[in-house]
Amino acid sequence: MPRYFFHIADGIANIDDEGIELADADAARAMAVTHAGEAIRDLGAKFWTSPEWRIWVTDGGGRPSALCRSVPRVAAEPIRPSARCRVQGAVACR
Repeated sequence: MPRYFFHIADGIANIDDEGIELADADAARAMAVTHAGEAIRDLGAKFWTSPEWRIWVTDGGGRPSALCRSVPRVAAEPIRPSARCRVQGAVACR
């Protein structure tokens, strides 16, 4: 099975040098969602002070398999979905 590496940056890059073996890139992307949720939960309130938070997955050859990025911010006013977002079914975006 191929090995995938899950790197996280939350102001500091945390490079995964061990990785885990997974069946394929789809399994790696699913695992990235799990890792992202756990990492954000562990950050707690510090998540909101990060200039950018991201997780990216590479395979054993260093090729990218997935990227998830967030720019945390506290909204000063309610965020209303744009017409494009409503059409695509998103909850809120700008």
